[in-house]
Amino acid sequence: MTQTMKCIGNWVTPSGVTYIIGTGEIWEFWEPGDYRNAEHQYVCMALETDGLKIYLSQGFGAGCDGFGGELSPRNGLRNLVLEKTIRLEENCEFPAWVQSSPTWQIIPQGGMRLNEQGPRLVEITSSGSFRLGVGDGTGQTF
Repeated sequence: MTQTMKCIGNWVTPSGVTYIIGTGEIWEFWEPGDYRNAEHQYVCMALETDGLKIYLSQGFGAGCDGFGGELSPRNGLRNLVLEKTIRLEENCEFPAWVQSSPTWQIIPQGGMRLNEQGPRLVEITSSGSFRLGVGDGTGQTF
């Protein structure tokens, strides 16, 4: 699912919960080649932080309704917990089992198609970097 949202209003409750009302588009992926679009949807979200984590929930439909009750940062249709972690550069390495094979083939959820330019590949270029590309040699290094 891909969702774009433009904030059109918000308010903060005395307990510190921020409610956000937005409008935008929702694109849902059902199967390869089948995307469903809902334009101009209104969305209500609840947001709260405890200093270490951010809790964000989306309400059902256009209302600020949660799952079986009022929308809260931990009770909604979609619930996210965002947590910042500190990672030292030495920890940013692929595990040995990933590094053991220099090239991995990406198989989409719907399987391979005959009209593709070639297999999509992930090439492990070092212990902490990789290259995304297709079988014809084009790609981008990360």
